[in-house]
Amino acid sequence: MSFPEATPVTVRWCALFISIVFFISTAALVVQIIEAERTGVADYRPNPRLPLTEQVTKAASPKKFNEAVLLSEYYALFFGSLAGVSFWFFRKLCD
Repeated sequence: MSFPEATPVTVRWCALFISIVFFISTAALVVQIIEAERTGVADYRPNPRLPLTEQVTKAASPKKFNEAVLLSEYYALFFGSLAGVSFWFFRKLCD
């Protein structure tokens, strides 16, 4: 797959910017996961579409705690994948 030589510079820099934003989001989520595992307290979202959260502890409700941490891990994996694809696209456009 080859990209045209006349690719605008703006598209390349937008791809790099998007990659950086997703990487920062992934890093923040990883820090949140590590902090939740270290302290044993996580923010549980009964309905991911609503902004309501409930703090749960690992000792009091392990099922909700694990669900909260797994949701954060899925988001981190998704955003990390988008960061990787955006950076790959940026590198392909620079060639």
